[in-house]
Order: sequence, then structure tokens, then C-alpha cells
Amino acid sequence: MSTYVRSAQTTDCDVIDLHVWNGRISKALLEDIAHVEVLLRNFISERLAKACGHEDWYRDDAKFRFNSSKTRRFETSVTEIERQIRHSGKPVTPGHVNRRHVARLMVFPALLQIGTDRVESFA
Repeated sequence: MSTYVRSAQTTDCDVIDLHVWNGRISKALLEDIAHVEVLLRNFISERLAKACGHEDWYRDDAKFRFNSSKTRRFETSVTEIERQIRHSGKPVTPGHVNRRHVARLMVFPALLQIGTDRVESFA
């Protein structure tokens, strides 16, 4: 609250009003960020599927090298996601894995492991 008190003193605003305003601004921004995140996940998923020629791109370790020689962390994540989908009573389909869990599949670290020649092929 000390930040709000200092701001209120310098702006001649009410401390509570500043706190409420901050909450409203935060909520508004988070909603927009959530929409962008979904669009980005879908975009990445579509590009990876197109690059390898099938919807379950997350299974194509030979092309994308998602797993390092030291760990099968990516593959383990996919297996856990599929288990959670089955547990929820839904069928395990590339659409369920792709759309809902791309972020958890660590797409960004995986993309960093892909050579630049492979990244350019997504464009």
C-alpha cells in the first residue's frame, strides 16, 4: 500500500481510488494478454504442423529435436498431457493436445533448439 500512499500524496488522489484503478487496469490488460497468448499458441501449432505435414507435430522429434540427448522432458510432458486429457474423459487428439497445451509443451525452448534453417521453413 505504500506505493499507493506515495502516489496519492504526489497526485492528490485518493489511495483507495488508485488501488481500485490499478486493479481494473490490470484485469483489462490481462484479458488482452490472454487473447494474444491463445492466438500465438494456435499460430505456432499450425506452423509446426504445416512444417512436418501432420497435426501431431509434437511427436516428430526427428525433425524438430525437441528432446535433448540428456533428457526426454518434452516427450514426458506430452505423455503427461495425454494422461490428463484421458483422465478428463476426452479423447486424445492432436487438437486437444495442440490447442490447450502448447505452452506447457515448452514450445519456445524447443524452437530455440531447432536450427535456423528449420525455423525459416515455418515462414
